Amino acid sequence: NRNPFVVDCYQLRGLTRVNQGKFDVAIEDYRNALQYAPQHEELWYNLALCYANLKDYEAAVGVLDTIVRIMPGYVPALNMRAQVHIQQQDTVAALADLEASLKINRYDSEVYATRALVYLQQEYYEKAEEDLTYAIHLNPKSDYYINRALTRYYRQELRGAMNDYDLALDLEPDNIHGRYNRGLLRAQVGD
Repeated sequence: NRNPFVVDCYQLRGLTRVNQGKFDVAIEDYRNALQYAPQHEELWYNLALCYANLKDYEAAVGVLDTIVRIMPGYVPALNMRAQVHIQQQDTVAALADLEASLKINRYDSEVYATRALVYLQQEYYEKAEEDLTYAIHLNPKSDYYINRALTRYYRQELRGAMNDYDLALDLEPDNIHGRYNRGLLRAQVGD
Protein backbone atom coordinates (compact mmCIF):
# COMPACT_ATOMS: atom_id res chain seq x y z
CA ASN A 1 0.00 0.00 0.00
CA ARG A 2 2.82 2.43 0.78
CA ASN A 3 4.93 1.77 -2.29
CA PRO A 4 3.53 -0.52 -4.99
CA PHE A 5 6.64 -0.11 -7.16
CA VAL A 6 8.97 -2.28 -5.06
CA VAL A 7 9.35 -5.41 -7.17
CA ASP A 8 11.16 -7.34 -4.42
CA CYS A 9 8.07 -7.17 -2.21
CA TYR A 10 5.92 -8.85 -4.87
CA GLN A 11 8.63 -11.41 -5.48
CA LEU A 12 9.02 -12.26 -1.79
CA ARG A 13 5.27 -12.51 -1.21
CA GLY A 14 4.98 -14.64 -4.34
CA LEU A 15 7.67 -17.03 -3.06
CA THR A 16 5.95 -17.21 0.31
CA ARG A 17 2.66 -18.06 -1.37
CA VAL A 18 4.37 -20.69 -3.55
CA ASN A 19 5.77 -22.31 -0.40
CA GLN A 20 2.23 -22.34 1.01
CA GLY A 21 0.90 -23.94 -2.18
CA LYS A 22 -1.15 -20.83 -3.05
CA PHE A 23 -0.10 -20.75 -6.68
CA ASP A 24 -3.11 -18.81 -7.99
CA VAL A 25 -2.45 -15.76 -5.75
CA ALA A 26 1.31 -16.06 -6.31
CA ILE A 27 0.55 -15.61 -10.02
CA GLU A 28 -1.04 -12.25 -9.21
CA ASP A 29 2.11 -11.15 -7.38
CA TYR A 30 4.37 -12.16 -10.24
CA ARG A 31 2.13 -10.47 -12.81
CA ASN A 32 2.15 -7.24 -10.75
CA ALA A 33 5.94 -7.36 -10.38
CA LEU A 34 6.43 -7.96 -14.11
CA GLN A 35 4.61 -4.70 -14.86
CA TYR A 36 7.52 -2.89 -13.25
CA ALA A 37 10.36 -5.28 -14.18
CA PRO A 38 9.49 -6.98 -17.50
CA GLN A 39 13.08 -8.23 -18.02
CA HIS A 40 13.34 -9.97 -14.62
CA GLU A 41 14.00 -13.61 -15.49
CA GLU A 42 13.26 -15.05 -12.03
CA LEU A 43 9.80 -13.47 -12.00
CA TRP A 44 8.99 -15.02 -15.37
CA TYR A 45 10.41 -18.35 -14.27
CA ASN A 46 8.40 -18.41 -11.02
CA LEU A 47 5.26 -17.40 -12.92
CA ALA A 48 5.72 -20.37 -15.24
CA LEU A 49 6.41 -22.60 -12.24
CA CYS A 50 3.09 -21.55 -10.69
CA TYR A 51 1.17 -22.39 -13.86
CA ALA A 52 2.95 -25.75 -14.10
CA ASN A 53 2.05 -26.55 -10.48
CA LEU A 54 -1.57 -25.72 -11.25
CA LYS A 55 -1.26 -28.13 -14.21
CA ASP A 56 -2.12 -25.30 -16.61
CA TYR A 57 0.56 -26.49 -19.00
CA GLU A 58 -0.50 -24.33 -21.92
CA ALA A 59 -0.15 -21.16 -19.82
CA ALA A 60 3.20 -22.41 -18.49
CA VAL A 61 4.49 -23.03 -22.01
CA GLY A 62 3.25 -19.58 -23.06
CA VAL A 63 5.22 -17.92 -20.27
CA LEU A 64 8.28 -20.04 -21.00
CA ASP A 65 8.04 -19.15 -24.69
CA THR A 66 8.12 -15.50 -23.65
CA ILE A 67 11.20 -16.06 -21.49
CA VAL A 68 13.03 -17.87 -24.29
CA ARG A 69 12.11 -15.07 -26.71
CA ILE A 70 13.25 -12.30 -24.32
CA MET A 71 16.29 -14.15 -22.92
CA PRO A 72 17.31 -16.91 -25.36
CA GLY A 73 20.28 -18.02 -23.27
CA TYR A 74 18.31 -18.61 -20.05
CA VAL A 75 18.79 -22.37 -19.71
CA PRO A 76 16.42 -22.92 -16.73
CA ALA A 77 13.50 -21.79 -18.92
CA LEU A 78 14.40 -24.28 -21.63
CA ASN A 79 14.73 -27.02 -19.03
CA MET A 80 11.38 -26.23 -17.43
CA ARG A 81 9.69 -26.05 -20.82
CA ALA A 82 11.11 -29.50 -21.59
CA GLN A 83 9.67 -30.81 -18.32
CA VAL A 84 6.28 -29.27 -19.09
CA HIS A 85 6.38 -30.87 -22.55
CA ILE A 86 7.07 -34.20 -20.87
CA GLN A 87 3.95 -33.68 -18.73
CA GLN A 88 2.05 -33.03 -21.96
CA GLN A 89 3.45 -36.28 -23.42
CA ASP A 90 5.29 -34.31 -26.14
CA THR A 91 8.70 -35.96 -26.10
CA VAL A 92 9.71 -34.46 -29.45
CA ALA A 93 9.35 -30.89 -28.15
CA ALA A 94 10.98 -31.87 -24.85
CA LEU A 95 14.02 -33.30 -26.62
CA ALA A 96 14.30 -30.18 -28.79
CA ASP A 97 14.40 -27.97 -25.69
CA LEU A 98 16.92 -30.23 -23.98
CA GLU A 99 19.17 -30.18 -27.05
CA ALA A 100 18.94 -26.37 -27.11
CA SER A 101 19.93 -26.31 -23.42
CA LEU A 102 22.94 -28.50 -24.08
CA LYS A 103 24.10 -26.21 -26.88
CA ILE A 104 24.21 -23.37 -24.34
CA ASN A 105 25.59 -25.35 -21.37
CA ARG A 106 26.79 -28.90 -21.91
CA TYR A 107 27.77 -29.28 -18.25
CA ASP A 108 24.28 -29.20 -16.70
CA SER A 109 23.68 -32.60 -15.10
CA GLU A 110 19.93 -31.99 -14.78
CA VAL A 111 19.55 -31.70 -18.54
CA TYR A 112 21.22 -35.06 -19.10
CA ALA A 113 19.11 -36.64 -16.35
CA THR A 114 15.90 -35.22 -17.83
CA ARG A 115 16.82 -36.33 -21.34
CA ALA A 116 17.51 -39.79 -19.92
CA LEU A 117 13.96 -39.91 -18.54
CA VAL A 118 12.62 -39.11 -22.01
CA TYR A 119 14.77 -41.89 -23.46
CA LEU A 120 13.45 -44.23 -20.77
CA GLN A 121 9.88 -43.42 -21.82
CA GLN A 122 10.84 -44.12 -25.41
CA GLU A 123 12.56 -47.38 -24.35
CA TYR A 124 15.98 -46.23 -25.59
CA TYR A 125 17.67 -47.73 -22.57
CA GLU A 126 21.23 -47.55 -23.87
CA LYS A 127 20.93 -43.80 -24.57
CA ALA A 128 19.29 -43.27 -21.18
CA GLU A 129 22.11 -45.08 -19.41
CA GLU A 130 24.71 -43.07 -21.31
CA ASP A 131 23.10 -39.76 -20.29
CA LEU A 132 22.74 -40.83 -16.68
CA THR A 133 26.36 -41.96 -16.55
CA TYR A 134 27.44 -38.52 -17.74
CA ALA A 135 25.06 -36.79 -15.30
CA ILE A 136 26.63 -38.84 -12.49
CA HIS A 137 30.08 -37.85 -13.72
CA LEU A 138 29.06 -34.17 -13.51
CA ASN A 139 27.15 -34.37 -10.24
CA PRO A 140 26.74 -37.69 -8.40
CA LYS A 141 23.21 -37.73 -6.99
CA SER A 142 21.28 -40.65 -5.59
CA ASP A 143 18.36 -40.10 -7.99
CA TYR A 144 20.67 -40.38 -10.97
CA TYR A 145 22.01 -43.71 -9.69
CA ILE A 146 18.47 -44.97 -9.07
CA ASN A 147 17.36 -44.04 -12.58
CA ARG A 148 20.48 -45.60 -14.09
CA ALA A 149 19.75 -48.75 -12.09
CA LEU A 150 16.32 -48.79 -13.71
CA THR A 151 17.83 -48.54 -17.20
CA ARG A 152 20.24 -51.34 -16.36
CA TYR A 153 17.39 -53.45 -15.04
CA TYR A 154 15.53 -53.06 -18.33
CA ARG A 155 18.71 -54.08 -20.16
CA GLN A 156 18.97 -57.20 -17.93
CA GLU A 157 22.18 -55.91 -16.31
CA LEU A 158 21.05 -56.90 -12.83
CA ARG A 159 24.49 -56.80 -11.22
CA GLY A 160 25.03 -53.23 -12.49
CA ALA A 161 21.55 -52.24 -11.30
CA MET A 162 22.27 -53.64 -7.83
CA ASN A 163 25.57 -51.76 -7.73
CA ASP A 164 23.78 -48.50 -8.64
CA TYR A 165 21.21 -48.99 -5.88
CA ASP A 166 24.05 -49.56 -3.43
CA LEU A 167 25.80 -46.37 -4.58
CA ALA A 168 22.56 -44.38 -4.33
CA LEU A 169 22.01 -45.58 -0.79
CA ASP A 170 25.60 -44.77 0.14
CA LEU A 171 24.85 -41.17 -0.86
CA GLU A 172 21.38 -41.04 0.65
CA PRO A 173 20.71 -43.90 3.09
CA ASP A 174 17.08 -42.90 3.71
CA ASN A 175 16.07 -42.84 0.03
CA ILE A 176 12.89 -44.89 0.03
CA HIS A 177 12.84 -45.48 -3.73
CA GLY A 178 16.37 -46.86 -3.66
CA ARG A 179 15.63 -49.16 -0.73
CA TYR A 180 12.35 -50.38 -2.19
CA ASN A 181 13.75 -51.01 -5.67
CA ARG A 182 16.86 -52.70 -4.30
CA GLY A 183 14.63 -54.92 -2.17
CA LEU A 184 12.57 -55.89 -5.21
CA LEU A 185 15.70 -56.65 -7.19
CA ARG A 186 17.13 -58.74 -4.36
CA ALA A 187 13.88 -60.70 -4.17
CA GLN A 188 14.02 -61.30 -7.91
CA VAL A 189 17.59 -62.65 -7.81
CA GLY A 190 16.86 -64.75 -4.70
CA ASP A 191 18.85 -62.71 -2.16
